[in-house]
Amino acid sequence: MNGYERTYPLTSPTYLFVGQKPAAVLFGEERVEVKTWRQVYAVIIGRCNENPQSHERLMYLRNRASGKVRKFLSDKPDGMSKPYQIDTDLWGEIHYGSSTLMHILINQILAYTGFDYSGISLAITTTDLTGQTFGRLKVIAKTNKRKHSSIVWECECECGNICEVSANSLRVGDTKSCGCITKELIGNIGRSKSVDLTGKNFGRLTVLEKTKKRSHGQIVWKCACECGAEHEATSGNLIKGETKSCGCLQAEHNSKIRENLIYVDNTEIHRISKRNIYSNNTTGVRGVYFIKSSNMYRAYIYFKKKRYSLGLYRKLEDAKQARLTAEEQVYGEFLKWYHENYPSKE
Repeated sequence: MNGYERTYPLTSPTYLFVGQKPAAVLFGEERVEVKTWRQVYAVIIGRCNENPQSHERLMYLRNRASGKVRKFLSDKPDGMSKPYQIDTDLWGEIHYGSSTLMHILINQILAYTGFDYSGISLAITTTDLTGQTFGRLKVIAKTNKRKHSSIVWECECECGNICEVSANSLRVGDTKSCGCITKELIGNIGRSKSVDLTGKNFGRLTVLEKTKKRSHGQIVWKCACECGAEHEATSGNLIKGETKSCGCLQAEHNSKIRENLIYVDNTEIHRISKRNIYSNNTTGVRGVYFIKSSNMYRAYIYFKKKRYSLGLYRKLEDAKQARLTAEEQVYGEFLKWYHENYPSKE
């Protein structure tokens, strides 16, 4: 299988590493060959540990740097899913996907050690899919587009249509045609309620048998998931791609999100450091919502998993000021303590 090599600075957004295969870690002119992302982690953190000052910081971070689920660094392997020994009494957790592992290494470990990683680059081997066939699709050429960090390829379907599909969708089998397969299956359902899906694959699910159940007039099928669990899904949800697993896909996605977060003393550092406005916010002010029944604004603040009311206000500006004052007093003092005890690289 042909491929080509590209070089990325270690400071690149970590989502660029998803679905990629590392070839080497580059320290200036020095090239260290690697085959996996865990080897990338081992090589880089090994260099970091060789620096006396950085080693001292790594030892300090043991049992302190952690996500919501697991510790990133520890003095012993107990409780780690895939421990890697960095040094005596120093272990790192490497049971993560490429993007998450690199995010933890760069942003949660190296950035707190004072280790200068600005000159480190990664050589990545990208697979050339040109000419390969996936289902009814034959890959014609690579485009300059990306979807969820995955290269988008131009493909020709057996029916004659041209479509664009991401490499990830091709590899895992999520997309096998320009859409004509789905149209045919839906057409069959429209003509016959008894279309047989037995043995067909939909994402991680393999259809085992038809059940006697019906949901909104659709047949409910018993399926086996790749994770080993059994799951039931309707014909429509399977064919339209709305159900691709027993739920493990979403659980894995949620787990990756949690692993990217740093919790200290029941507080998510990223959340209180940023002032992002969530999509369901209707006032444009974080921590303030409007009460229609009283025509007033309520301000509140979350801290250490508890919600504190900041009062009711006639004017939005007054509620906003109450929230900002609370942030300065509550978050400000905590973040000051956090940065003093977890010094980050400026």
